[in-house]
Amino acid sequence: MATKSSWCSAAVHRPTAMTTPSSLRARTKRRRKRANERRDPMPCLRIETNIELDGGQAQDLAAKATSLVAESLGKSERYVMVMVHQGALVTFDNDQSPAAYCTLGSIGLEESQCPVLAESLCMFLETRTGIPQDRIYIEFKDLSRSMFGWNGKTFA
Repeated sequence: MATKSSWCSAAVHRPTAMTTPSSLRARTKRRRKRANERRDPMPCLRIETNIELDGGQAQDLAAKATSLVAESLGKSERYVMVMVHQGALVTFDNDQSPAAYCTLGSIGLEESQCPVLAESLCMFLETRTGIPQDRIYIEFKDLSRSMFGWNGKTFA
């Protein structure tokens, strides 16, 4: 007579019609795809500044910022969006010297990531645009999956 533990083990490992190798591969593939979609969605960096950049400078700033955001957040560049709005009317301390206001939003952005991101983004902007770090504000947003859409659906 089989003991209860050996009977349970046999029942757990017994293959069924539902657990064929191809169905397991398909299920694993779906899980990986969902995990990648959860990990990679949509950081968006918006840079608003009162300085004027020529077309090449603005494109270079956006391209380099895309790489920086993707690397900093561990996300694919494929999903990173960067918008550069230049020539805006921006005053800081009642002064119109070069300044910038940035917004970085991402699903799953953690508060613990923000100090490092603030440092790297401020250094990046100062190096690329000449805007002093003490004239740059950055707003960080952790976006809700259900309140953000892409490709005809939300991330929920």
